[in-house]
Amino acid sequence: MPDQVIKIIRNEYGTLMKPNLHDGFVLGVMLQKDGSVNINMSDEDHNEYITMNCQGLDALYVSNFMETNILFDIRIRKAMSISGSELKKIIAEMYGQGDFIPFQRWQKSTLLVTEISPSLGCTIIVICEEIRFLHRN
Repeated sequence: MPDQVIKIIRNEYGTLMKPNLHDGFVLGVMLQKDGSVNINMSDEDHNEYITMNCQGLDALYVSNFMETNILFDIRIRKAMSISGSELKKIIAEMYGQGDFIPFQRWQKSTLLVTEISPSLGCTIIVICEEIRFLHRN
């Protein structure tokens, strides 16, 4: 049976409300042969396993991955809807305080900026064209 696509709900700030993964876990990050990335997660009770599939990957940042990675929230926004100063902060976290080469390209793009913020463990930032959430079988 193929993985089932999950309809997501986000609030006005882009924060993922459904599926509810607050206090859930990031279990793994896997770069695929086709250049996409799969981020495997579960809810806090390990009853629901979900893969966030990111297609058209432009950039990926993973920091502080630990044995236990507890999710605080996930924000998904179009790059062009993020203020210039906030986008520069995101780029600085990904690339350090150096040159903001991607800023000009991302500022006017329809690429999705996804920030996975931890309560404990890893921070993940994904810049890509499309995101799907899938129930893992």
